[in-house]
Amino acid sequence: MYSKEIIVLYFVIQYKNNLLFHGSLTRAGKVRNQTPKVEKLPKKKKLTGRAKMRFLYNKRFVHVVEEQGRRRAGPNSNKNK
Repeated sequence: MYSKEIIVLYFVIQYKNNLLFHGSLTRAGKVRNQTPKVEKLPKKKKLTGRAKMRFLYNKRFVHVVEEQGRRRAGPNSNKNK
């Protein structure tokens, strides 16, 4: 039979190989390559400087919709869904 050191070394090598390559690398990028290419839509330019500060002020303090006894929902809340 094999010595104990050789068996342990074999399992260590197998363990490292499984960490480095989980699955076959021949199919790498399969999903990205098969999805259809969609062109980016033109976006409105972002506000800067005074105009941005004005927009934020209006958003936070002027155009606030009061809810009964609740804190204002954050930008990432899915409350309306």
